[in-house]
Amino acid sequence: MTDVSAIAAAHGFELTGSREMPDIEGAAHVMTHAASGARLLYLENDDANKAFSITFKTPPMTRASSTSWSTRCCAGRRSSP
Repeated sequence: MTDVSAIAAAHGFELTGSREMPDIEGAAHVMTHAASGARLLYLENDDANKAFSITFKTPPMTRASSTSWSTRCCAGRRSSP
C-alpha cells in the first residue's frame, strides 16, 4: 500500500482514518479537505477497473420545492375526462 497520508496532504486533505478491507483485498481511507470540509472515501486496491463516483448532499425537500418540482414535471400531462 502507498503512503496515502503524504498524498492527501499534498492535495489539501487530512487523512482521518484508514482500515484494511479484506473483502476488496485493499484498504479504505477517509479524508477531509481542509479548505472546504468535503469528505473523501478512497478505496485502495489492485483492481484494474478505475471507476469513481461523486455525490452531492441535497437540501431537504420543502413544500415550496415540492410544488415547484410537481409543476415542472407534471405540467405537460392532461388528466382524462
